[in-house]
Amino acid sequence: WSKNNDNDFAKYILYKSENSDLENKTVFKEFTNQSDTTYIETNVAYDQIWYYQLAIADKWNLYSVPQTEAGSSYRRIVSAAFLRNNNITTIDVNGNAIRTLVTNETINSSNYYENLEYPFYSPNGTKILFSARDDGKTYVYTMNSDGTEKKRISNDDDDIRASNKQLWLPNGNQILYYTQEGLVLINADGTGKNIIHTGYSEYLQIFPDGNNILLGKSIIDIDGANEREIISIGIENPQISPDGLKIIFTSNQLYIIDSDGSNKKQLTTTTALWPKFSPNGTKIVFINEQAEKSNNQTLYTVATIDIDGTNLKELTEYVEKNLAKADDFTLPF
Repeated sequence: WSKNNDNDFAKYILYKSENSDLENKTVFKEFTNQSDTTYIETNVAYDQIWYYQLAIADKWNLYSVPQTEAGSSYRRIVSAAFLRNNNITTIDVNGNAIRTLVTNETINSSNYYENLEYPFYSPNGTKILFSARDDGKTYVYTMNSDGTEKKRISNDDDDIRASNKQLWLPNGNQILYYTQEGLVLINADGTGKNIIHTGYSEYLQIFPDGNNILLGKSIIDIDGANEREIISIGIENPQISPDGLKIIFTSNQLYIIDSDGSNKKQLTTTTALWPKFSPNGTKIVFINEQAEKSNNQTLYTVATIDIDGTNLKELTEYVEKNLAKADDFTLPF
């Protein structure tokens, strides 16, 4: 919460309830230090949602009460939603605890969209990485997962490729992003900038061990050295498996290959789009093109398949292509 600067400040009072209307609320914590602005509750059951309300009391025992905020122990999703006035918003997987962290007005005072894009949690979940435009240039920023302590990471002279995402390294201490000069590796605090590769790929990914980087059809070491091509055909949307041992990609059909370039295997006979590994690496979710036509429009369905090409299952009804995009699909198994 924001610090109260009134001279007659006495204490913050934090209320807690299981009900959104704060029925049967109880006093949870009190803070007499005016500089206290944060409290983190731990050991909350996974499926528990609490509602909190902060009151500010003065020395005459008068209260002011801001709006209620929801807190949830469910996994959080962060998104840049253009339909929410170009805000960066977090929400839990049940659709609760919606919270706007960044709007274009908080970056600068411009009256037009500032391209808030590609928000990613840090590996430990305490920070969020994102890009935004300011004074006509795109910069890379970090902030705490509650939206506080926003900090620009990229340098003034960086000409960021606005169409490409920035990524955390698995250790959470370094960040990758593209400028017009090439691929930059930089410390998470903005120090130690190093251009490690002068090429460009729209398919930038980091292997789980943090030692190698996938650049579409090629792999480089984390310092940019030892570039080697592992895929010789034209591809789209390559994805690294959770254990780093395999890569899936589409070239009309869905393929899988070992990360050293061996054992390439075609998994589908129909056109596949936007594949993703399940968290345990045993299944793939993707958009599957169907031969059935509707008003001369090819239709698509969300499907899963095992990594050996068996157990193809269609999960949804046929839809038009623009309704079936799966960039952010994940599987809980």
